[in-house]
Amino acid sequence: HHKWGLVGGNGAGKSTLLKTLMGELFQDDGTITVGTNLQVGYLQQTAVSGSNTTIYQEAASAMAEIEQARTVLTNLQDAVSKMVDPDQLILTKLDKATQQYESVGGYTQEQQVSTVLKGLGFDDIHRGCDQLSGGWQMRVSLAKLLLSKPSLMLL
Repeated sequence: HHKWGLVGGNGAGKSTLLKTLMGELFQDDGTITVGTNLQVGYLQQTAVSGSNTTIYQEAASAMAEIEQARTVLTNLQDAVSKMVDPDQLILTKLDKATQQYESVGGYTQEQQVSTVLKGLGFDDIHRGCDQLSGGWQMRVSLAKLLLSKPSLMLL
């Protein structure tokens, strides 16, 4: 694991550089190439202000792969539960969806989220994000970044 630092005074362009690397701003010249297998996570200076969700819900929302797998699994479970005699094809799809949900961490999501939030100092994870100070909102953003498991983090 490598760690690098970007140091400079206020207004030197640190945030501009990071936003350009993330594709949020366009560079004036040159090219930026990011590996295709690289998942880049960026902790923005703006926190989760305006969020109407709980700390737990906001943090868990970063785990998109689990949410996608849960949706597929739930839809298949609902479909199978409405069938009198489900065929082998749908049962095979349900089995694969269950395996996918497990492989992406669906059954351990609650533990993962709780562990990260506790590690960042949160006691009441069911409190609303809108009740937090700016500093605590930044911690929620950091939790989201950590839970998204990027291969490269820009802080």
